[in-house]
Amino acid sequence: MDRSTEELLELIRLTEQASVDIHGLKTEAEILRTVAGPFRKSKHFNAHVIALDENSGELRFVATSFPAAIVKLGEAIAGVSIDTFRIPVGRSALLGRVLREEKTIQVSTTKALADFLPSDVVPRILRRLHYEGTPTS
Repeated sequence: MDRSTEELLELIRLTEQASVDIHGLKTEAEILRTVAGPFRKSKHFNAHVIALDENSGELRFVATSFPAAIVKLGEAIAGVSIDTFRIPVGRSALLGRVLREEKTIQVSTTKALADFLPSDVVPRILRRLHYEGTPTS
């Protein structure tokens, strides 16, 4: 089996596990926190849940499969907390596409970050986190 097929199967398994894990959960908060869980075990994929604030028209991170230490390091490099970071919908072509098409997308971590962070910050974050070229979902 070639690498792309193996990665596709892993992505299907991770998504299936997320579906199993959220079964029976009652609140939106529980579901959103739980959905990224299976991706924490993956060496190839990450998952991030980004929600739209209908009032402000901004996007915010609700959940991530990144370990807490990686999140803290990324916050230190970027100079902003993941809890307070907001992305104006019009500023992100990728996330705007997700909203319009209501689809999940798979892109590299490099491309995802470059879509909404200043271009001079992205390489520093990726080097420090050792995530250059790593796919993300």
